[in-house]
Amino acid sequence: MKKNSTHHNRALQAPLSGIGQADLDAINILHRHRGFITIEQLPEGGGCKRMFKGLPASLISDPLSAPLPELYLPVNGLRTPWRNGSNVSYLNAVWADVDIYKVPGAKTEIEIGRFMDLADDGKVPSPSVVVRSGRGAWFMYLLREDQSDRSVPKTFAALELWGRLQDRFANLLTENGFIPDRQARDVSHLIRVPGSLNSKAGQPVAYTVSHGAGGKVIAYTMDELAREMRLPAAPAPTVSRWHGFTAAPASAQPSRPSTGVKVPKRRAGQLALIALRERRFWLVVGMRGGAIKEGSRNALALCLSSILNGDPDRIVKVWRFGKLTCRPALTDGKIISLLKIPYILTDADIWGRLDLTNAEGVRLDIDHDRNPLAPRQNKGQATARLRRRHDIVRAALACYLTNGSKPAPAAQIVFAIRQAGLKYSRRTLLRDLTEMRRSGSLAL
Repeated sequence: MKKNSTHHNRALQAPLSGIGQADLDAINILHRHRGFITIEQLPEGGGCKRMFKGLPASLISDPLSAPLPELYLPVNGLRTPWRNGSNVSYLNAVWADVDIYKVPGAKTEIEIGRFMDLADDGKVPSPSVVVRSGRGAWFMYLLREDQSDRSVPKTFAALELWGRLQDRFANLLTENGFIPDRQARDVSHLIRVPGSLNSKAGQPVAYTVSHGAGGKVIAYTMDELAREMRLPAAPAPTVSRWHGFTAAPASAQPSRPSTGVKVPKRRAGQLALIALRERRFWLVVGMRGGAIKEGSRNALALCLSSILNGDPDRIVKVWRFGKLTCRPALTDGKIISLLKIPYILTDADIWGRLDLTNAEGVRLDIDHDRNPLAPRQNKGQATARLRRRHDIVRAALACYLTNGSKPAPAAQIVFAIRQAGLKYSRRTLLRDLTEMRRSGSLAL
């Protein structure tokens, strides 16, 4: 179900059965991302949940009719209609599911009031949303970007901090006598749809949204929430005893001498890219203890062999990895078979086979949607290259449009651009002409 708020997506408007406009507003407040909301319903006979990628006709009816039971939606934002951890692209909230029914004699409203007293005393931050789920309560803190109300994009760094905030919030609740469900904290976890029916309790689900100064919904940046919860600083990531040092932040590791003097005979081109990928590969190996055990030996050996494609010492390096780093060592036949594999892995394949954890991604200073083995592209340099290419395209067009002559065939224009030293094709020419026409820079 396509979602929206103020970010050029369409907000939920069609009423669900038994779900009013206030409930839909609560869903839109929770999901402030560009992506999908997936509605799932638990079948009466149990088993797998049925997935709705949109609003089927069976769910659209009079809001005053009986609410449908066991409707769920993910707390965090999805980039596709299918719910799993890899498809989560936005972090919408930090939450805790408190199982009040497990405490004999406890009442939901009394426990919610006790939590609000803790918030008034400054022991926990003020919640953004309180959910009465039927047999318990959810306390949620909405997350937002700096200088924006949009949800936080899921990167390695954001996901690592989000996980520590989840743990910290659960510990705060436990210290104050609550029983949070520690299994209900995965990044793709489901929550009941507001206005739907909890069939076990026989009660509808209700969301209460809190507003702060100026009538705005209470939302926190991740750094603000970390300060409010007094989150301890994360320990410095240690590589291993095998490397014998503590990893410094990526920002503290200069890529060139601090004096700015150019180093003579610095490698460039393919060899420089191979060296960079190899360093990051061995950094990942070091963070995993320096020895690769059974279960991932073949995958990492294949990655290294692919990374070193073009390196004259490829055979020796892969052989040493298989014999000295793998535990137990790879056999001679296995190493030879890996070296003989005819195809080369793409960057995406290498990333997937390495299966980086959040801590490893933070250490490498990369984002979820980027290839960790490729160097970070300088945005200014990329823009300068694009402008230079457009200038060459305009010059080539001007050459054929002088003296009132007709435009030349695309093949002649592409040939002229290639003579300027650019790798070019007709498809690239069409894309450049479209971009230049759209930006108004095509005038000659």
